Amino acid sequence: MISILLLTSWLIMGGYILWILAQFIIWQKNPKPERVCVANSPNHRTQFTVVIAMRNELANLEKLINSIGAVNYPFECFELILVDDGSDDGSYETANELLANADYQYQIIKSIGIGKKEAIREGVKLANFPYLLFTDADCTVPIGWMNAYDSIICSSRAQFVIGYVAIKGNSFWSHLQTLEFMSIVASSISSAQLGYPTLCNGANMCVEKQSWLNSNLQDTVSSGDDVFMLHDIKRSGGKIEVANPKQCKVETRGVSLRSFFDQRIRWIKKPRLYSDLTTTSTAALVGGLNILLVIGLCLNLYADFPLNHLLILCSVKAAIDYIFLRQVAISTEAKPALNYFLIVFIGYPFYLLILAALAIFFTPKWKGRVIRTK
Repeated sequence: MISILLLTSWLIMGGYILWILAQFIIWQKNPKPERVCVANSPNHRTQFTVVIAMRNELANLEKLINSIGAVNYPFECFELILVDDGSDDGSYETANELLANADYQYQIIKSIGIGKKEAIREGVKLANFPYLLFTDADCTVPIGWMNAYDSIICSSRAQFVIGYVAIKGNSFWSHLQTLEFMSIVASSISSAQLGYPTLCNGANMCVEKQSWLNSNLQDTVSSGDDVFMLHDIKRSGGKIEVANPKQCKVETRGVSLRSFFDQRIRWIKKPRLYSDLTTTSTAALVGGLNILLVIGLCLNLYADFPLNHLLILCSVKAAIDYIFLRQVAISTEAKPALNYFLIVFIGYPFYLLILAALAIFFTPKWKGRVIRTK
């Protein structure tokens, strides 16, 4: 049994090394120079509808709206649709006050349905422009946000563009979240650049409106449509591109421990609904390797799994992970988080097992509401 486990471990490790190495190589090509269109003038800019669902975001609305108002993009070329999902903290009223003197078109509506998914869908129905930009109400967008998407769409006519999302904060807990989240977002962007898009984040993405309307979205769960939309456009042969992580980085703050686990439980329950082979294979590769490391540790303590093999496996994984994450952290200005790499690396396999157990016995919540996951 031990020999079979050793062989399996090294086979999975080999696949993991090749996958991360490919992502490292493709990431080194970032940041790409901004692609400039011949017709990139105010009269030929891509027109965007920014759709944002909000629920009890009073503390974050001012920063969000200020960042959108500061974008370096013609105001006549975009509109904002804020959809209030049953806020009871005054978010709806505050949003109206903050946007009263906005120089761009906007709509603030109250969602008829319940939940973020329904709120976003209602916002999309009201969109007047051909491309939909999405972010979350607890985020801030960079000044060149729309310019970056405009350049990509103008040069590639992409139906879907994946953007980078970063967690900011200086606390110990924020740095741990930054590093864990960075590994997910960077891997999804690198995979897309390699031609195998797997994941995206609804806090920073752009979708052609017609492609959204034509998609078969997942209605059995109440969490977002982002990844389901990506997979549907991928299956239909649509053009999927990646926004420059440095030019197009949307920032958000870390969340509380309870909110963190609620979010991760939602995420870990969704892959069983995915029909995309690359996504499920990647999840199995990463999860399988981490589980094998825990099994190897247990067998070393209670059986005859050789310690030297376990140490080599851990060392190789640590090296390849650090090399990739260091490259990402440098290009996205998140180097301080690397100081916590060893803590995250040691705890990550156990964290995944705990998360899997919690996903079996606990139902996640979002903003005080139970989330359907099946």
